[in-house]
Amino acid sequence: MKRGRNRRGRLRRESFRGPARPLTTLGPIAAFDSKLLNGGARHADSFVVLLALVYNDLREFMWMSDRLGKSKPLVNEVSTVVGDWQGSQIWLKRYVTGALNELIVAVKHAHKARILDSQPFQDVVVALSHDERQAWQNITDAALMKNGKASDLRTFFDRVRNGAAFHYDRGGLWNGYIRHFKELPPNEFNKQAFLSRGQTIGGTRFYFADAAAQQALEVHDAEGDLFALVNGVIHSVNIAVRGIVTAYLELRAVAAPHNEKRAGKSS
Repeated sequence: MKRGRNRRGRLRRESFRGPARPLTTLGPIAAFDSKLLNGGARHADSFVVLLALVYNDLREFMWMSDRLGKSKPLVNEVSTVVGDWQGSQIWLKRYVTGALNELIVAVKHAHKARILDSQPFQDVVVALSHDERQAWQNITDAALMKNGKASDLRTFFDRVRNGAAFHYDRGGLWNGYIRHFKELPPNEFNKQAFLSRGQTIGGTRFYFADAAAQQALEVHDAEGDLFALVNGVIHSVNIAVRGIVTAYLELRAVAAPHNEKRAGKSS
């Protein structure tokens, strides 16, 4: 945060002003008794709380992707604007990949703990719509490596399963650095390494690290189409997760005020 002085000479704090999020996209607030989820860490209750967080995270990623898409620089050149935008794109890809990989790990753990086969969770799966159930089946097929129907979700998970690109993996990042600066054909982006060294955190960025991370990611994207699947993958995951969380709360006899029939569901 920046500091300045108001008319009386006192220090004031100025918050970072990012792009505004329209509040009208959210449905009305509903409430439920938190004691209805009290089954413990090895119960379906805990897995549903985890899935709700997955949904929120992926919702944020979708919003960020939309904002980046609308602010893409018109000219691809060596500049702070292009470097910052490309770095943000790389960050988004890394963290989306990480979040989705963590999801399949969580599904594996839930399967091992017999949560997926528990009656409370099976009741939820039965209550899902056809599209929600199919999307959830795609997730479990990918996570448990079942011979399920081919899908963009399965393709994405199979290709990023090991996930070295989204960890702070020194070896993988170094290989990406070498590839960018020594192995790729010379161009204006790799003839030198770049950084912005400002007087604040917001004014500083190490573009050479973004470049290394990008090449580490592309190890998993040899065909150049992997991240074209991302938005569709996130949408499919959130169809399943949103359906599971809302149906689970319904089946746990959640009270939904404000005349909403399904807790947390917007029209």
